[in-house]
Amino acid sequence: MPGFNLQGFNPIVRLFEKQVEWLGLSRNAGQILAAIYIAKYRDNRKLNAEQIASATSYSRSNVGLILSQLEALGLIYGDMDFSQTGRGRRRILYSTEEGSSLASLSIKKSIDRLEESIREIDSLLILYNSDSPDMTKMLKKFKKEAETAVISLTELYLKERAR
Repeated sequence: MPGFNLQGFNPIVRLFEKQVEWLGLSRNAGQILAAIYIAKYRDNRKLNAEQIASATSYSRSNVGLILSQLEALGLIYGDMDFSQTGRGRRRILYSTEEGSSLASLSIKKSIDRLEESIREIDSLLILYNSDSPDMTKMLKKFKKEAETAVISLTELYLKERAR
């Protein structure tokens, strides 16, 4: 896809930037992820790192680092470009995982944060259990609310992944 660019898609790119920042990634990851999604949904195409670097004006090394992060999170995947001829290392073509979305990743991150809070509450319950019945009551209430939220979000996450 020579000449692929993000011109005309600034509002979509901004949406992706905001989403990845919420996930703890850099805004640069948002532009790269937007490029991959736009290529898939507009042209049903996959992009290689060189095309992504050209579209975003980022260095190849920066693009490679961010692609590794996005791939580790399960938002994208890379396939060898077997249509490539000639010598040298084969290009990797990037696209989005089926069943993966920013929504599902955001839900998963919320679940992880709630589970971390539950572990912290458990530690505090041990600390305050015999000394402070009022704090124990409060912490047990917080824990129950967090556990209920984890159950609800897990159901939502599984539905989102099944789409």
